[in-house]
Amino acid sequence: MKDWRAKAKSKQDRERLEELVEDHTLQLVMTNERLQNEIAEREVIEAELRSRNDELETFAHTISHDLRSSVAVIKGYAQVALEGNRELLQECLEKIVYLSQRMDGFIASLLAYSQAGRPEGKPEPVRPHEVLEEIVAEREAEIAARKIEVEIKEELPDICVDPVRLQQVFINLLDNAFKYTGDNPAPRVTCGARMKQNAAIFFISDNGVGIEREEYEKIFEPFERLGSENYYGLGIGLSTVKRAVEGWGGRVWVKSIPGQGSTFYFTVPCNAVETV
Repeated sequence: MKDWRAKAKSKQDRERLEELVEDHTLQLVMTNERLQNEIAEREVIEAELRSRNDELETFAHTISHDLRSSVAVIKGYAQVALEGNRELLQECLEKIVYLSQRMDGFIASLLAYSQAGRPEGKPEPVRPHEVLEEIVAEREAEIAARKIEVEIKEELPDICVDPVRLQQVFINLLDNAFKYTGDNPAPRVTCGARMKQNAAIFFISDNGVGIEREEYEKIFEPFERLGSENYYGLGIGLSTVKRAVEGWGGRVWVKSIPGQGSTFYFTVPCNAVETV
């Protein structure tokens, strides 16, 4: 009788011990998974910090070069004007005004870039066709002077996004298209959109200088200029587009043929598309 009870108790003890081992093992596995997740998150944060530091270094170099160059030229023209040469006075003042406006444009671009990725914007119903028409109207003088043909397709779906972000995207993509039309005697820019599965896909195409395939990803990085030094700017227009589009859950990309033009695409998720 005692042997039976002893065996039964021994069996219960083993089962209890096995349960304790299983519980302890499960806790170790869960703790290990939690630590692995925390390590992975920390690595992502560290990688992002390294990227931000690299971006800041590039930012400091680019801004110091462009702004100091403009300041140096302004100083030179101002000194010539102070010397009292009446023949050069008008030209000097015009150059000073031009360079001051250019610096103001740099600063405005930086402000737009810094704000593009912030979540403060409030989504609201927007008619992209009207936004594009307004931007084109503001650039009427440049378009007429360069004889650029601009077409805005009629079938643009209404969407629900932050209108300021959408305006930033369209302005930068249109300005980019205008800038890189090159020496084409008949420059043309087309804006349109189509629905596909769970998103609206907008596009802006041009028949300009085009982009090499190896540049596709690089051009969306901040402070990267495309092409030669003849195209001035800070190189943050397309990175501003990327930050704004990704901010509302979309994506942006480009397709291009060198010498024949480029088409930039960006998406707006279906939950941001007005269906009424």
